[in-house]
Formats: sequence, structure tokens, C-alpha cells
Amino acid sequence: MKIENSEIIILSVTEKAKQDGTPYVYIGFASLSDGTPFNVSSTDMELLNLEPFSKHLASFTLSDSKYGMRLNVDSIE
Repeated sequence: MKIENSEIIILSVTEKAKQDGTPYVYIGFASLSDGTPFNVSSTDMELLNLEPFSKHLASFTLSDSKYGMRLNVDSIE
């Protein structure tokens, strides 16, 4: 399911590494419509440029996975 043009506020942006050393970005954000917080990991290292406590429009894909629901970042403007 696509979620488009959702207003969010960035809470945190952290660079982390998997056990094999592969880097990824861990992003915490909240929906401005109801305040629900989310945490998402992404391999798109350009997301490190996001500033905490900045407002953005974002698009996501919500899908079912082996371990539950998965939220993927399509774009953050």
C-alpha cells in the first residue's frame, strides 16, 4: 500500500552498521497528522543529510513481510 504526501517531522537521523560492516541510516520521525512515531532503516545514505526537527513531505510503501509489517521510504522532500 502506498502512503503519499504525508507530513512528518524528523526526530533523529543516525548512521549505523550491520554486523558485516555495511552502513545504513536509522531514521526516527513522527506523523504530523496524529503524532505517531516511527523508526525506519534505509540503505540510502543521502538521508543522513536530513536535519532533526525539520518538517518534510514523505511517501512510503507499507507491505507485509515475514516478520510483520514493513515501512519503506520512497521519498522525503
